Amino acid sequence: MKKFISIAMCTGAIALSLLANNVHAASGELWEMSVKTRMDEAPFPTPPHITTICLANGALDPNRLQVKDEDCAITDIQHTGNKVTWKYKCVTQKETMEGTGEATKTRNAIIGVTKLSGLVGREIAGLTISYSGKRTKEKCDADKP
Repeated sequence: MKKFISIAMCTGAIALSLLANNVHAASGELWEMSVKTRMDEAPFPTPPHITTICLANGALDPNRLQVKDEDCAITDIQHTGNKVTWKYKCVTQKETMEGTGEATKTRNAIIGVTKLSGLVGREIAGLTISYSGKRTKEKCDADKP
């Protein structure tokens, strides 16, 4: 179960990174993001985590700023207009979590969700990460982490 919680925390961080784009320009804009994580077994979601990230203009790319985790991979990325969908999978020695994600970015807003489920030890567990963001209109350097 500790590994599942670790995966949940990493996935929350990855959720923010899923909002990155594939344009490699130095000019970007700051976005204020709110991320909520909910484990199916928990009686309530975690309090929202608020952070600011720098995104370049362009299409969303789940791999651009992804937190590198050798146990997890994003596959089957599909772009349709301003929406991106993907599949997500984490495999460790005792646990496998699989799921899907989607994010939509408009000029001033981002909204998305990642849903994961799998076997943790001998228990089936689920995790939902929802995130939303708004453009702050401040400029930033999108090439800097």
